[in-house]
Amino acid sequence: LVADFRHFTEISERLPVDRIIPWLNAGLSCIGDPIGRHGGQILKFLGDGLLAIFPSTEDDASACAEALAAARDAMRVHLKGSQDRYKRLIRS
Repeated sequence: LVADFRHFTEISERLPVDRIIPWLNAGLSCIGDPIGRHGGQILKFLGDGLLAIFPSTEDDASACAEALAAARDAMRVHLKGSQDRYKRLIRS
């Protein structure tokens, strides 16, 4: 699973570092927590994103299903209020 933040370049150009880092940390935990709950492991943080794997003792389909479930969970968490947070960051 590869996750990356939409609009990160725009946000990073407009905000000071002391505001970007908390936003980035919150976003990474938004995806990191579901990855862990679904049996995945974060291999690498890639600037404003990450790379995760979902090892499986069963078949490839079960690993893919867990990765998709983690992505869906992260999107549900992220979408709750994310548009308002984004607008507040940009207006500040």
